[in-house]
Amino acid sequence: MDQEYLRAEIVRTENCANRIYDQHCHPYYEVLFVIKGSVQLNIEGNVSVLYENTGVIIEPLKYHIVTGNQTDYHRLILLFDEYDIPVEIRGLFSDNARVNSAYSSKTLVEAFRKYIQLLEKNDDLYLPLQSAVFTGILYSLALEERAPVRLSENKNSNRIKAIIDYVEKNLSGEIRLSDVASSVYMSESAICHLFKETMQTSLKQYIIEKKMMYARSLLQQGIAPGSAAIACGYKNYASFYKMFCKIVGKSPADVIAQR
Repeated sequence: MDQEYLRAEIVRTENCANRIYDQHCHPYYEVLFVIKGSVQLNIEGNVSVLYENTGVIIEPLKYHIVTGNQTDYHRLILLFDEYDIPVEIRGLFSDNARVNSAYSSKTLVEAFRKYIQLLEKNDDLYLPLQSAVFTGILYSLALEERAPVRLSENKNSNRIKAIIDYVEKNLSGEIRLSDVASSVYMSESAICHLFKETMQTSLKQYIIEKKMMYARSLLQQGIAPGSAAIACGYKNYASFYKMFCKIVGKSPADVIAQR
């Protein structure tokens, strides 16, 4: 299994305040496992509190917000490409990731804890074992029978989902706020206020970030920069290039070079 894209990080925050710790979307799968404490997670309008020994899969390009819950918050974060997932379970893993559920089976918790121990050794000698445990986690997430705890939805979830669905279906064109508002039968001011309140970012900024992350995923698949710009609704490549560098922090050429 090629793990070129795998990124693993253990982050510990003491006395976690009620503030935003992460707020982004990216073209990778993300598995978040709570080692200690609790945290509020918002995945595009689906909000839940995740507790100790609970993990969740976040799909690529899904905007998510992690907010402190007034406790110590220690977490393992795994970022990986779909090609890091064994081909035999890739479809099943993708299906499970789409369900917006949190998992805390005994087998998974033990695997996560083992992976954390190996990661903390920070010794290349353990890399093969670390890789094997990571693969085991992926298989468990894809195949293990368990009773998932679904992420709860707030009162505005359906409207937020409708707004997000419209944006995702129209990433290849110009997305005007007036059109988004019409699609959900609300005024522009109303949807902007609702979106900002729920997602902690403006709808305009969300659209820009989704387009740039989509462009990044296309570049990683081998699509040429000019074609990626067109696929995101940009007719002027210079405008696309400037925004891409601002949001991604790298140029399209840099992203292609790192494939």
